[in-house]
Amino acid sequence: MIRQVFAHKVFRPLEGEPPDEEQIAVGIVAAQKVLAVLDGIASEGLVLNSEVFTLADCYLAPVMDYFVRADEGREALSRYTALSRWWNEVSDRPDLKSTDPILSEFPS
Repeated sequence: MIRQVFAHKVFRPLEGEPPDEEQIAVGIVAAQKVLAVLDGIASEGLVLNSEVFTLADCYLAPVMDYFVRADEGREALSRYTALSRWWNEVSDRPDLKSTDPILSEFPS
């Protein structure tokens, strides 16, 4: 999700390099298994439920944030209802917004 999708779609262009569409496609395919498992966990409602912010949320939120910065990642996530609902709610948390790395400010 990060190494193939984010790195090739978002980070490479920030460094002045073209995105590697083949690597992005491979990353999206690989991410489907991860997203499906996470969606099942979110569907259970014990964690990744937006009600209680747990260590699981703290770990997954930055990964998901980078993944959805790529259009392909955003589109892939949209297929997973419970996980999408979790991300939509969690991504609005002030503590996450205040720690957002503004990638355009990173020197290339």
